[in-house]
Amino acid sequence: MSSKKLLSRTAVSSVGRGAALFLSGLLAITACSGGGSKASSSGAGSAGTPAPVAQPTATDGDSGAYACSLLSKDEISAAIGQTANDPTPNGGGPPSGPSATGGPGPAKSRCRMSSTGTARATIVSWDVFIFPSADLAKVEYSATYAQEGDEAVPGVGDQAVVGANHQSATILKGPLVVSFSYQDGNETVKQFADELKAGPLPASYVNAFTGLVKAVGPRL
Repeated sequence: MSSKKLLSRTAVSSVGRGAALFLSGLLAITACSGGGSKASSSGAGSAGTPAPVAQPTATDGDSGAYACSLLSKDEISAAIGQTANDPTPNGGGPPSGPSATGGPGPAKSRCRMSSTGTARATIVSWDVFIFPSADLAKVEYSATYAQEGDEAVPGVGDQAVVGANHQSATILKGPLVVSFSYQDGNETVKQFADELKAGPLPASYVNAFTGLVKAVGPRL
C-alpha cells in the first residue's frame, strides 16, 4: 500500500474518533442539563405547600397563639372575599374537667379576626381543642360536632365538614378538633336572622368555610 493511501486512511480514522468523542461529550452535557431542570421543576412544585405547624401539646392551650399560627389574614381574605385584619389570640386554657363524653377534657387555643367597614363587624373565629389522644378526639367529634346533613370537605384531616346549617365548620385530625364560626358583616342582624329562618345559610357561607378549612388542614 502506498504511503499516501495509508496516511489518508489514518486521517479519516482520527477524524471519526474525534467526532465520536465530541458527540458523546455533547450528549452527556445535554443529559446533565435536562436532569438539573427536572429537579428544579420538582422543587418549585413542592414550594407552594404550606409547612405543617408543630404538633401542639396541652400547654399550647394556655393562650390563643397556637390557633393564630394556623391562618394568615391573606388566607382569611381569600376565603371570605373581604379584606381581613391580622388574627389576634382570643384566649385558651388547660384541660378543665371531663369532656362531653365523660373522658378527659381538652386544652383549648382560640383565635379571632375582626374587621369593620361593613354593616356590622365581620368576624372569623376558630377554636383548637387539644385532646390527650386521637381516640378521645374522635369520640368527642362524633358526639358533639358531627350532625346529620353535614357537607364533607374531602382531603382535609381525618374528617372535615361544613355544618348542615352552614353556620360552622369542623376539622378532626389526630388528637385535634378545630371548630370555625363566621359572621358576614355585609349582612344586618335582621338579614342573618331571616336567612336562618328560611333554612341553611347561603352558599357564600359554604364557600367561606370551605376556604378556611382547606387553608388550615395542611398545617395540622
